[in-house]
Amino acid sequence: MKIYIDYILIGIKEHMVYPSAIWARFLSRLLYLYLQFSIWNALFLSNSQTNLILNQEDTLKYIVVATIVSSFMECNTTEWINTQIQSGNIVTELIRPIDFRKMVFSRHLGDTLVKIAFC
Repeated sequence: MKIYIDYILIGIKEHMVYPSAIWARFLSRLLYLYLQFSIWNALFLSNSQTNLILNQEDTLKYIVVATIVSSFMECNTTEWINTQIQSGNIVTELIRPIDFRKMVFSRHLGDTLVKIAFC
């Protein structure tokens, strides 16, 4: 079990290598939210006479929650495995005496913990 905790720490360290990337991701999420708010506000203002199923406040709450959840659930595991295959490092990962799926999950968990803490 200790080895998987080490892989969680590796996932955290890999994500923390470039602190400016964390800020860039945070600012891009804020920009995305602003653009979504602007688009939906314009849509609600243009359809003010019609009865809509969702009101403006509920739609904006949905946008915020969906953005937060999608940023936590974002998974780069396929890209990481693809990079390992292309570089040939997948052989090293597969011959280790640990379960490959659990190792990949542990790395992803560490990455997700950083996203929860900083984004």
